[in-house]
Order: sequence, then structure tokens, then C-alpha cells
Amino acid sequence: MTQMAGPRQSALYMLLQHIQCRGIMIFNSIELMIYSAIVFNSNLDEEMIMKKLVAKGFLLVWIVFFLMCVLRLWFTLLGIIFFAVIMTFAQKKRSYCYDVCPVGYIQDEIYKPKDNNIRAKKNKVPVNLSLLRKAVFIVFWGYLTINITLYYDQTDLLWSKMILIMIFSVFSALFMQYFYKKRFWCSHVCPVGSILNKVVQITTTPASTLNISNTAPTKSEFKILEASIQDIQKGLTDGEVTSEKLVKFYLARIDKYDQHGPRLNSIITINNKALKEAKDLDQELINKGPRGPLHGIPIVLKDNFNTYDIVTTGGNKAMAKSQPSKDAFLTKKLRDAGVIIIAKANLHELARAGTTVSSLAGQTLNAYDLTRTPGGSSGGTASAVAANFAVAGVGSDTVNSVRSPASAENLVGLRPTYGLLSRSGIIPAALTQDMAGLITRSVADAVAMLNVLAGVDQTDSITAVALGHISVDYTLFLKRDGLKGKRLGVVKAIVGKDFEVTKIFKKALEDLIAQGAEVVYIEDSKLDTGKILKECDVQVYESNPNLDDYFKTLGPNAPVHNSKELIASGTLEKSIQKLLNDSQALMPNNLNDPNYQKALNNGVALRELIKKTMEHNKLDAFVYPHQQVLVAKISDGGQPGRNGILASIGQTPAITVPGGFSTPNADAALGVPVGIEFMGLQWSEPKLIEIAYAYEQATKYRRLPIVTP
Repeated sequence: MTQMAGPRQSALYMLLQHIQCRGIMIFNSIELMIYSAIVFNSNLDEEMIMKKLVAKGFLLVWIVFFLMCVLRLWFTLLGIIFFAVIMTFAQKKRSYCYDVCPVGYIQDEIYKPKDNNIRAKKNKVPVNLSLLRKAVFIVFWGYLTINITLYYDQTDLLWSKMILIMIFSVFSALFMQYFYKKRFWCSHVCPVGSILNKVVQITTTPASTLNISNTAPTKSEFKILEASIQDIQKGLTDGEVTSEKLVKFYLARIDKYDQHGPRLNSIITINNKALKEAKDLDQELINKGPRGPLHGIPIVLKDNFNTYDIVTTGGNKAMAKSQPSKDAFLTKKLRDAGVIIIAKANLHELARAGTTVSSLAGQTLNAYDLTRTPGGSSGGTASAVAANFAVAGVGSDTVNSVRSPASAENLVGLRPTYGLLSRSGIIPAALTQDMAGLITRSVADAVAMLNVLAGVDQTDSITAVALGHISVDYTLFLKRDGLKGKRLGVVKAIVGKDFEVTKIFKKALEDLIAQGAEVVYIEDSKLDTGKILKECDVQVYESNPNLDDYFKTLGPNAPVHNSKELIASGTLEKSIQKLLNDSQALMPNNLNDPNYQKALNNGVALRELIKKTMEHNKLDAFVYPHQQVLVAKISDGGQPGRNGILASIGQTPAITVPGGFSTPNADAALGVPVGIEFMGLQWSEPKLIEIAYAYEQATKYRRLPIVTP
């Protein structure tokens, strides 16, 4: 039997083998040193946590890739697929791999459009894209050629080598197009990809729309109106928009619709440094890359969050010049993530009621019906976000205060589990119930904000319980099929007392069932929110003692030093005058009052009841309309029928999502918005996000107000 001869050990073979081995050793050694330095650096600050995670991923990638290179031919095919998948991930996470990965840096430069206003300006090392594309092509396909040549070193089979290289090239290009569906990345780095891209474009574009002139097609302008955080982040990275342009856009809308036109009156103070901050962040993006996951995003902040550079008034005239010396914990986290605080929003004075009227700024209007309130107390934030005065907003929630305005303004409102977000540096209403919350135009935006803000604050003891409960990335739970198999409890006592609300809620239940959820009806009068409000709310006991503690943090030069001075100033809005007077009458023994202890005990009992009810019925969440009646008219002087206290006393997470509109009328051309709320057990944010996102994507009730086009 004749023995088969192996590949000839020609001079060319030996040379190529030498080049390959040395090249792999040098290349991987450099890569491993870079990633190891990042991964094992114990001095990384908070801003580098995500970058460290990405670096760990790339360290694993290059270890595996190194092994594939050593094994060569058998794994070359798998290596190409693996490389395509990883670089697709890198493409989606460019803001991180730009800093931790040389390949990511090169990719960022390749991906950059020629008219990129962010990275193209003042680049220290000008990049010749044509040469760079050729270099990438030569390195990648050159390596592939060497691999194939090492195993097919037959001079008489040169044509077969070329065919194999072409097959591998097409195969890789197809994979890269499949994994990154927009296809333009591979058209930059691979001639085959470019050809395929053109073929796809020609075969899928009607002849009448093809541009066959010599004039380059005009790039469509980035649409800021209703843009999501993800849209804007991509636009900033791709050079389609700048933070400066965003801020100018939103400031123009504030002037047009908040201070003129319908005069929504949602803003108390505009940040006069917002434009400069935006320009600085644009330059920072050029020089260093993104500061964080919310780089350059303009938001509105409820005016009970401390800001060291903008007055924090609580909406009260006596506090009009109250200037904290430092940011609230969450304010600082937002800035560290790259946020621009474009303005401070109106609120129901001192965040203590639900119609959003203050002695300093007056009444905020509902953008969908100017005769109605925007809910409250975070109504200014909600009106601003609904009307596109910013990308998103942050508020506080003591009873209903984030979710009520979200429901009234066709928005998403998220109150997390008690302790998941810090309250330090926020003017308190009742710390037993107070939580920060998020007001956004989509569930995805709320989740993006939650990713940044969730965390332990050593100055707020309740956040210690969050340890072990914070998800690494809440965006992982944005699932369109998140309702499949979910059991949702409907408490009959709180489903609605208004025909329009019950009609909308009935349709919501039909939509939930259609998406695979199961509805379970619960009859228990102890879960009636009207009853809970009377028996469990502790605001009257904690209000003034908590305020006094806050005033102490402002120092001796503060315009107000305690709640007694505040009452004596005569500036309080009449709707909260009684609450502060009643709380002051209990001073200094508010927190020792027997009725206060009884209310606290009732709260403990409610939390146990919620847990037992959900476990007994195997529920994933409760579902109910946030308001049992439509949001109140301004002339009504109150805000009845809200269900948010169930989560506030339960200390559980709850998220309100647009559920539709009432029948349109002369005052409300679209109708009055109604929000559907989902509430789960403590620390069940991942499950609630699945439910809320699936419902939102299936129904898509979000609409821009007609009065702010």
C-alpha cells in the first residue's frame, strides 16, 4: 500500500510558517497584555466598570481566537464565523470597545462617515480611509491565504487555492452581513462585502428610485423629535447629530411651547450652561470617547433634586434662591454618565400632592388636554418629556408621583423597588415611602436610565438592601415575547370607576391575553387603594421632621432653615398648607405618635398580604389602570382615584405604560391618556420589564401631543 505524501516542505512553506507563527505570537501577546492590564487593574473607577466587563469579553475572545489560529485549517472556518459574531457585538458596543480594543478603535474610524462632525474634527492622527480599508483587507485575507497555502502547498493547484480564498471571502462577507443586518460595515472592510452590498441594493431597489447620476446621495437629517436614547447614542457615535444640536433643538421647543404657544408651564429653571456643557461633551467624545452610556443626553430633572450649579426650589417662593453645595447622589450619577441637565421641572410644591401647582411657578398643564392637570407631583417632568423638551426625565414618587403623570401624559413611569435608587439630596416628603423614579417615552429608555442609576449609596441606608439584587444589565429583559406564560392578577376593587377607564382597561386585558398572558381575578377588600391610603400613608407624620433634616444640609446661609420658618413665610401653595400645618402641630413627637406606629404596622401587614396573594395565586404581577378615573380637570382641585399607593406602601416595583386614550373631544383631540400599571414583588424589575416591554411593543399607544407638533 502506497503511503500518501504530506505537504512539501518548500522554502516558501517554511517562510510562511515562520511568518505565521511569529505574527501570531506578537499579535496575541500585545492583545493579551492590553486586555490583561484592563481586566486585572484593581484601580478602575466607577466609569470603567462596563469597560472592564467588555475587556474581559475580549480577553476571552482573543484566547479562543489564538487557539483557533494554532489549530489553523480545521478551525479557520469557525474562526471566521466567530470573528464575524464578535465584531458584530463590537459594532453595537462601539462606545466601549473604542476605549479597550485596538480593533474597536480601527473599526470606529472605518465606520466614521466622511462628514462626521464629532470625530472628524481635530483628529490628532488623520485617517486615510482608503489605505485603512486596504490594510484591513490585506491583514485579514492575507492571514487566510497563508493558512490555506500551508496546507495546500502544491504549485500545480494554484487555481484551487484562489477558488478556496474566494469561497472563504464570500462566506465571511455573507456571515458578516447576516450578523450585522445593515450591511455597511462589511462594505467598508471587505471588497466582496461591498460588491454584495451593491448587488443587494440593486436587486431590492426599484429602478425608478435608483440614483444613477454622478451626484452623491444626500444623507437624511437625523430626526430628534421622539428620538430614543438608543437612537441618539447611535446618532452621536455615527456623527449624524451632536449634543449641541440636541440642546438647541430642545431649548427652542421649550421657548415655543412652554413659554409661548400653549404655555405648558412645565419648566422652573433652564440651565444656562446647558449649551456649553453640550459643546464640551461633543469635544470630549472626539478626544476621549463617551463619558458613559448616557453621553450627551439632555434630560429634565424634577426641581426637588439637588444640583450644585442650579437652584433647587421645590417649587416654593421662599426657596427660590436655595442653592445646595453639592449634587444629589443620583444627579451626580447622571452627570458621570454624560447627561446634560437641560432644565429643572415644575412639581406639585414640595412634591406633596398630585396636580402639579406651585407657589413659584404656578400650574403646569396637561399637553393632551390643556384643561386638565398633568397628574403629580412630577407633572412638570412629565409634560416636558411628553412635549419633547428633553429626551427623558427623573422624578420622585411618594404615593403616585412618577406614575400618575406618566399615566396622564402618555408616558412610561417606573418606580423601582424601595432601596434600588438613592434618595439622598432629594427634598423629602416621607422617607418611609419616598423613591426616585423615571419618566420616559418608552420602556427601553426607562431601562437605559435604570441601568445607570441603580446602586448602593452609603449616605442612604436603605440602598444597602439592594446588594445582590441589582441586575448587571436590565436591557437583557427587553423581550417582545415577555408576556408569554405570565400570570397577571386583577384586583376587582381597583379596576376603574369611570366608563372610559374601564373600557381602556378591558381592551388592555384582551391585548395581554392575546400576547400569551393569563389573567387571574382577585377579590380582597384589603387591597382597595382607597382603604390603603387612609390606613397606611405616613406623610403627615414624617413630612416636617424629614424637611427639617433636609434644611440642615443646606447650611446657615440657606433662605429657609426649618419647616416652621417655611410655614411662617406665608408662601406655601394652599393645597399643601394644611398638610404642613398638621405635621407641625405634631412636632416634636411626630415619630412617636401611636397613630404613626399603627400606620407603619399596617404597611408591614400590607406587604405580607401582597406577597401571600401573589405566591398563593402564582402571580408574576398585578395589573390595573393607574387611575380609576380620568386625570382631574384643573378646576377640580384634587386628584382622586389613583392606585399607585399599592406599590408605594408595598415597597415593590411598579411600571406604568401607555394604555390608550379616552374618546376624543373638543378639549382633547386625541383623547385623555390612561396608563396601565404592572406591579410585582420586591426586586422583580427584570420580570416587570419583560411584561411592560412586551405590552408596549404589542400596542404602541405612544403619541406626540397635537399642541406641540
